[in-house]
Amino acid sequence: LGFLCFFGFLCLVHSINKYSVDEAVYVEMGSFLAYLTAPWVLRKYLVIPKSKVLSTYCAVYDTITYPPIFVHLLLMISIFVGMDKAYFFTFTLLDCLNMSELLRGTVKAVTRPARALGETAALFVIVVCCYTAVSFFIFGRDDIVDKTGVDDDPGGACNTLIECFIWSLYVGIREGDMEPALVDAPGFDDPGAFRNRIIYDVSFFIILGVLLFDVVSGIILDEFGAIREEVSEREDKMKNETFISGINREKIEEMEGNDVQFDVVNEVQQEKWNYLFFLIYLSQKELSDCNGPEAFVKKNIGETTWVPQRTCLAMERAGLKDEEEKSAEELLEE
Repeated sequence: LGFLCFFGFLCLVHSINKYSVDEAVYVEMGSFLAYLTAPWVLRKYLVIPKSKVLSTYCAVYDTITYPPIFVHLLLMISIFVGMDKAYFFTFTLLDCLNMSELLRGTVKAVTRPARALGETAALFVIVVCCYTAVSFFIFGRDDIVDKTGVDDDPGGACNTLIECFIWSLYVGIREGDMEPALVDAPGFDDPGAFRNRIIYDVSFFIILGVLLFDVVSGIILDEFGAIREEVSEREDKMKNETFISGINREKIEEMEGNDVQFDVVNEVQQEKWNYLFFLIYLSQKELSDCNGPEAFVKKNIGETTWVPQRTCLAMERAGLKDEEEKSAEELLEE
């Protein structure tokens, strides 16, 4: 919604300019953006669908956007389109992201902080917009040039504010500096203009070329560190805590006079698949046919009160207890 509003604002600025273009261009671009974002916006709005049609839409949307299905769908589209446009076949090489866990982690480090990166990108656009307005109204649009032509006579890059903004955005983010998009700085013959140009170029380079690019790098590097810590913590938990009750291996080994073995508890007494099979068994059994323990578990399937917490049958028989027992809510959060 914010992006569409920003696009509408730019269209308004451009339309009131003396060099305005056909309004149909704005309608086509706005319609494209609306169609592009509508499915995502609608799914975010339908948290709890209240009809079969909306439920079907949510189910189809969630199925298509489920990462493994979505990736394979894109690969299939690339193959079919590649029959007409051969270069689309090269996109199928991106399937290596599905084959390598390391590459998936790399992509995740960029996609997980998407909100922070998006807000930073918006700040990029705002900074470039401010500097474009300054150069357009103070230096003049004739100072914004395209130096990709003849060096001694660079051609004008834009005639309107929005055209100058797009050109400055392209050059500024690519180069981290506005110098390639502006005419050469005036000499010492005009001290005021020379001073203004120095302030303009240096401040743009520091704010966008240094600070904002470093912010993006910092966000991605921090996410790499967070992912590494999560993986390490997950592996440690899977190795040193029982899956069902969360009994710590070290606590079991430190308990004196006990015959409890960690691997026996985790893989035999509290085997996770047995719990799953038990839940499936209860889901197919009527409550009236259940005995006492079965009825208790069936009534509390959505809760964790029936799941052993920091204990097991062997520990209770031996009168042993983990002193750091946690509540069901704490275990559920973990």
